[in-house]
Amino acid sequence: MIITINSDEFPNVVMKISGVVEGPQCVDRFKQVWMMGYAVYTTPFTYIIDTTGYEGDVNDMKYIKSLASFFKKINKDKKTDSRYENLKKSIIVIDSPISKQLLTAIMSIATTVCPVQIVSTREECSKYI
Repeated sequence: MIITINSDEFPNVVMKISGVVEGPQCVDRFKQVWMMGYAVYTTPFTYIIDTTGYEGDVNDMKYIKSLASFFKKINKDKKTDSRYENLKKSIIVIDSPISKQLLTAIMSIATTVCPVQIVSTREECSKYI
C-alpha cells in the first residue's frame, strides 16, 4: 500500500491511499502518516482521504480492530492534548463497496476523531470544504 500526502492546498491535506494492504506494516504506516499530521500541521486542517486507488479486499477486515483501537486512543488523548483539535474534519473519497464496508465497520466500533463526510468522487469534496 502506498500513502502519499500533499499539502499544496493547505488547510486541505490530501492523503492518497493506493495499492493493496500487504500486511500489518501497511496499517502501521497509515497510523504513522495520520499522526504526522498532528505534528506537522499546527493550525486547523482538513484531511481529504482519497481511497480511489486502494484495492480493498475482504481480508483487510482483520485490521479493523487495530484501526478502531488507534482512533479510540486518539479520542482519549484528545481530552488532554490540544494538538488533536487541529484536525477539523475529514472528507473520505470512496468509490469501492469493499472500502465503504471497511470504513463502516471501523466507525461502528470507534467514534470518529473529527466530523467525517463520505463522498464518491474527488469533485464532490468541494461541497464540504
